[in-house]
Amino acid sequence: QRGGALTAQLVATARRKRLAMEAVDLNEVVRTTLDLFQRALDERVHVVQRLDARGAPARLNWSQAEQVVMNLLLNARDAVALRGGTITVSTMRRHARTTLRVDDDGVGMSEAVRRRVFERFFTTKETAGGTGLGLATVHAVVARAGGRVLVESAPGAGASFGVELPAPESMAAAG
Repeated sequence: QRGGALTAQLVATARRKRLAMEAVDLNEVVRTTLDLFQRALDERVHVVQRLDARGAPARLNWSQAEQVVMNLLLNARDAVALRGGTITVSTMRRHARTTLRVDDDGVGMSEAVRRRVFERFFTTKETAGGTGLGLATVHAVVARAGGRVLVESAPGAGASFGVELPAPESMAAAG
């Protein structure tokens, strides 16, 4: 099922087609993605979860939500890879919006890099280290879902990526 969903997502992205939106709990997406992600981590990288106990409903396609979470985690991992560090993943539900945050205490970014971070094919990694598509994909998926991505970073101060997404209509008033 996941392979089929990924294939559909790649085709949709190539054709700029929207995938069907559904109500997903970002907490479940984070847990599922972290199960896979933590197996590939160096022991010097620690992951902390701070997930909203009420759930984190968002209107997004499940496979796209997994892709957003994984790309943000991989970016954070790369930022702390050299010296080790902590990645904190959190969710927060507030009225008609749900926020997913991925923070790291890694190398951080200059203002010039931060301004370009969502450009396709822009990467600060060595030639074999990255494609420059991960954060561009995050931005595109979130924008198509009616959300936005906020970035805070400074050299030596780590980075914080906040993804704000609309909650499903049925959950908006319950926030």
